[in-house]
Amino acid sequence: MSNLIFERVADQGHPLASAVEQLYLDAFPLEERKPIQDLYAHQVGQASDVWAVNNEVGDFIGLAVTLLSEQLVLIEYLAVNPAMRNNQYGAKILAHMSQLYPDKPLFLEIEPTQDLVDQNDIRWRRRRFYERNGYKFINQTIRYFDIELELMSTHDWVDEASYLKPYQLTYGANIRDQIYYLGSTQVNND
Repeated sequence: MSNLIFERVADQGHPLASAVEQLYLDAFPLEERKPIQDLYAHQVGQASDVWAVNNEVGDFIGLAVTLLSEQLVLIEYLAVNPAMRNNQYGAKILAHMSQLYPDKPLFLEIEPTQDLVDQNDIRWRRRRFYERNGYKFINQTIRYFDIELELMSTHDWVDEASYLKPYQLTYGANIRDQIYYLGSTQVNND
């Protein structure tokens, strides 16, 4: 297993900033992205981290953006450099993130999988990837702006206040007007 090196990217002056920014623009659709400057600015209050991930020989592997609170870590963005895919780097990044934040459960949001029939659908494949890497489908749903998402975590459950806290610390208390905790859904762990 190769060693990964996580470097915190504080601003556009960091040597890996352009690689992080290009992957961010390529990996996430416009409606899911925030302005890149906002990602950097959120780190000032220590409510967020922007990570560039390299392997031990210096190849750019990917990026991770996290939102932080005292209770948990929310993985807001995670992407692997397309040139480095199929080398198990996604799994290695997730494992390393557990080491970066050893005392906090990690959470992430995925597109809904509950009503899918085709288990070859990309949404099912993503969910299975996270499950293979220690994340549990925790049977909780949220609405982020107008997008319904399901939660996965290294932990069994999160209450509404704890889930919202990293968003509020990063984006302000008014973000609560755009994020709705919908609670439990019918679980389908096939």
